[in-house]
Amino acid sequence: MTTTLLLDNPIRNYEWGSATAIASIQRRPPSGEPEAELWIGTHPAAPSRVISDGGSEPLSDLLAREASSWLGESRNSFGDTLPFLLKILAADQPLSLQVHPHRKRAREVFAAGPQGPYVDSNHKPEVICALSDFVALHGFRGFDESAALLASLGELPRRVQRTKELFTAAPSQAGLRQLLSQLITLTRTDARAVAAAVQTACDHPTHHTVELSGATRRSMQLLCEHYPTDAMVIAPLLLNVVELAPGQALFTDAGTLHSYLCGTGVELMSTSDNVLRAGLTSKPIEPEELLRVTRFEHHPTSLVHQHTAPGSAFSTFDTPATEFQLAALNWAQSRSHSEPDPKEIQVLLCTSGQFSMTSVDADRTAASGSRSMALNSGQAMVIAGNSGAYQLTGQGQLFRATVP
Repeated sequence: MTTTLLLDNPIRNYEWGSATAIASIQRRPPSGEPEAELWIGTHPAAPSRVISDGGSEPLSDLLAREASSWLGESRNSFGDTLPFLLKILAADQPLSLQVHPHRKRAREVFAAGPQGPYVDSNHKPEVICALSDFVALHGFRGFDESAALLASLGELPRRVQRTKELFTAAPSQAGLRQLLSQLITLTRTDARAVAAAVQTACDHPTHHTVELSGATRRSMQLLCEHYPTDAMVIAPLLLNVVELAPGQALFTDAGTLHSYLCGTGVELMSTSDNVLRAGLTSKPIEPEELLRVTRFEHHPTSLVHQHTAPGSAFSTFDTPATEFQLAALNWAQSRSHSEPDPKEIQVLLCTSGQFSMTSVDADRTAASGSRSMALNSGQAMVIAGNSGAYQLTGQGQLFRATVP
């Protein structure tokens, strides 16, 4: 039985996507459209296809037909499905300000009928590893810090101004919730007024009681440039501004308000597309549900820790997720290394350079007559959970998605 197959992966053309980033990784000319995400997985909205000598078929069909061979031990926890979705995300413009539901809430609302805000019954924890310089808004700042930053704004529409004054005088979780509730339900006229006040603060950062830091001001300016009439350009005053260097990673759990502002990264999440938007978008906003699932608490942002297990060439990103585990290797020069027997399905994604994968025998030498499969930049392959140990040879950057 074949235990390794190349994947043909769809690209999602959202308006915020980069015209060149994914094409550059795949070493092909740009398509002329904004290419936002490359999806690798079985999500029904855009499933991958496996490529074999007999043609191609959806990865989901292969897994349904040969679940015991391909999925391995992950079946014990997640049944006959692939529990994760791997992506390359390339943002040329800020994504919507958003939050994801926890699993119990997603199941409850989705079961009530298709008119609800969720497109599936799953939660959506996610980890993103930067391939380029990457900027995100992620979780609420300390309340006192936000209060001081909000004081730098000029006069706001009456209703918002009163709530802002109450919050800045006595910062609290309840005050923050009320402020966000008002901001996401403003009339267009009042939303423009809030955006104008934020733009003024950007233009005159030293004319206020608190000087805006470079990262905060740059984020506000970027949002004002793309969403000049949206009240949520105020978000960098409420949320942590996180700047990732290539190789650094950020984990987002349910209830964490966040937005990716710019950059390219490899993202791994549970198989879900459930998103509640708070602004910075032309798509619908669900205020009541968003306020219900958002965690209004200080969220100190820390980067994801990495470790390398004995006998592995991959550095693993440590997250609390049960559905997925992301790992990466970076080889500046050509090398070879044998990876231990996988116990569950794996997906390998090359983001630079070139690698080959060859099965190895029990003595950890290349098996006689075994087939070696090349993996070029921008390509992905799926490895069966019962494939046995394999040898990697090559140079560049390689990511591995699997189940913990």
